[in-house]
Amino acid sequence: LGMQVLVEIHTHHQDQIKIAKQVDWVYDFALPPLILHTLYTHNAAHLKRWLRISPRNCVTVLDTHDGIGVIDVGPDRRGAGMSPGLLTAEEIDKLVETIHVRSKGESRQATGAAANNLDLYQVNCTYYDALGQRDAEYLIARALQFFAPGIPQVYYVGLLAGTNDLDLLH
Repeated sequence: LGMQVLVEIHTHHQDQIKIAKQVDWVYDFALPPLILHTLYTHNAAHLKRWLRISPRNCVTVLDTHDGIGVIDVGPDRRGAGMSPGLLTAEEIDKLVETIHVRSKGESRQATGAAANNLDLYQVNCTYYDALGQRDAEYLIARALQFFAPGIPQVYYVGLLAGTNDLDLLH
């Protein structure tokens, strides 16, 4: 058994598809925001599209030590033109704002300039808090992750339905 390569990169979804063809494994960072979007809006169109085209050699995640990435579902702004994302800029804004509302503002305190961090490609929030600690939605999200193409990876905080710890900011 030889060494295998697992690539961790936050980028446009088309780049993920291309990279997946060249390596053993890629992380599916588009899945977490798309599942949130689906649960928030009750519209699975974007998630269904992603599940049709997503790499099959992926490791699926909902939560990581990095929070919830949103750049992976956004448009590609590089080059002369702009390739559309899996979500529109307006849908991403609504997604982020809903995370802030569902987490009772804790994610806003832990993200971007409010937390003295320039990581604006992600929202610092546990997945459980991003769902407003709604157990039924959390179980649906995990079921979607486990049945999506790829191998599911559950971060230990997610396994324990962990909540935000704002004391870490101080």
